Amino acid sequence: MPSARKRVATVVGELEIELVTFQVALSVEKVFESTDHDAMEWVKITDLLNWQMVSPDIPAVKKLQLLSK
Repeated sequence: MPSARKRVATVVGELEIELVTFQVALSVEKVFESTDHDAMEWVKITDLLNWQMVSPDIPAVKKLQLLSK
């Protein structure tokens, strides 16, 4: 069962977007397919900011990177 890792809220215009990250352990290589994204790839936490991110995602990524040290 995944455990909630950290909640991060980011204000974009008049909206507050809350992202929730989870720590999981994979038991199979291909877990699911997305209907929301064109592509998905598992990457190391340290490499996340090398990918193009929307601004609300960046605080959550930075928090994950801090927690993984």
